[in-house]
Amino acid sequence: LSLEMLGLGTNRADELHGGETLDDSARVLVSILNNEGTLAQTRAVLANAALALQAAEPSLNWAAAVAKATESLESGRAYAALKRLLA
Repeated sequence: LSLEMLGLGTNRADELHGGETLDDSARVLVSILNNEGTLAQTRAVLANAALALQAAEPSLNWAAAVAKATESLESGRAYAALKRLLA
């Protein structure tokens, strides 16, 4: 399964660098969840989220899983869920 197969385009490996430290990686994650990540970072997060959603809900096809992941990210629900988890 690839980004392309999920309808998310393609990424190059060099576009996905998450930082040098754990704090850098945390800042990258928060920026993605605030809809401020790069296109490549967002695609990677959407792909991973779609795969997790489809694993949890096998009746979802890939397109529906990507749509659900996209809606969660764009609406801010994904970031809100992270904040609840960390509270």
